[in-house]
Amino acid sequence: MTRSGNSIVETIARLGAAELLEVIQGAGGRVSPVGRGTAARIVITLPRGAFAPVAQAIMERAVELKWQLLQLLGREPLAGWPADVMPPLWWDEMVTGFGSALIEARRSVCGNCRYPVAVCWLRRVPGQRRRVRTWSCPRCGRRCEGS
Repeated sequence: MTRSGNSIVETIARLGAAELLEVIQGAGGRVSPVGRGTAARIVITLPRGAFAPVAQAIMERAVELKWQLLQLLGREPLAGWPADVMPPLWWDEMVTGFGSALIEARRSVCGNCRYPVAVCWLRRVPGQRRRVRTWSCPRCGRRCEGS
């Protein structure tokens, strides 16, 4: 790869979600949201003949910024997620870990780490068959009011 090709790939690796969306659309590509909530995903279409290393860098960065891109495209990461709060880069890991146990989100500042969103999830209580709704901070895990 040429020196300028390397710098383009390095620049793409540092882009935020909004800038990456602009680069893709500016190059004639498309980013389409598919599905809703925790099952949402993105489909990226790049023009034919896109320089392979650049296309690869765009795809890798898009995977890292999946939830931020989805929110920019109007898909909330979880019902009730505040539109002005971008989901964190680790949100995909949270979804993978809790999956269908995640129910909804709300604006709520954590008293421990100050994260601005709380999530409601169903947790199992030892010795009981039913699951209990629990509100907690997705960043530090501290329980929130209303649990």
